[in-house]
Amino acid sequence: MTVPGVTLRDVGDGHVVDTLPVGRDVDSVSFQRSSDDVLVSRPTSTEVWDRRTGRRIVGPLPAGAGVERVAGMSSAPGRFLVLDSDSGRWHLRTYQVGVADPLASLDLGSDVVPGSFSADGSVVSLDRPDGALSGVLRLDPAAWRGEVCAAVAGADLAGNDRAGVPDGPVCADPLPSPR
Repeated sequence: MTVPGVTLRDVGDGHVVDTLPVGRDVDSVSFQRSSDDVLVSRPTSTEVWDRRTGRRIVGPLPAGAGVERVAGMSSAPGRFLVLDSDSGRWHLRTYQVGVADPLASLDLGSDVVPGSFSADGSVVSLDRPDGALSGVLRLDPAAWRGEVCAAVAGADLAGNDRAGVPDGPVCADPLPSPR
């Protein structure tokens, strides 16, 4: 008896490269250019498989009853992203293959619905509950730093404004003046 699988093809000429024996009930598959990791999304769980060995290396990470999930690979080698909605609130978690707990977690709130991840996992589209695009969330701290620094350029941060900010300058590099 053959186990259902995911057929991997060369994008250049279409020939079959391999087949992963992941079984049935696969919603989507995401690849990572920087590793041999393949993310498999199922209706009730998420797994990561090693393309070279054909074995599952993470999971299944179950999605609880009534939890909506969107998952994808990160641009960082060995990392993957999971967006879960529990009781109407969306939470983004970043995982590292081989580490049980998330490396980072972000509460996105209840006024957005994740649409999808970019192919490289660096951006997630956020929709409003009515389906219209709300915006995009760039999952790159360097991009956030640039946007924050541009927003506070020339501002005198003191007292409560600096609460939770590490000691030292927030934006060490001089910023170009706005045009």
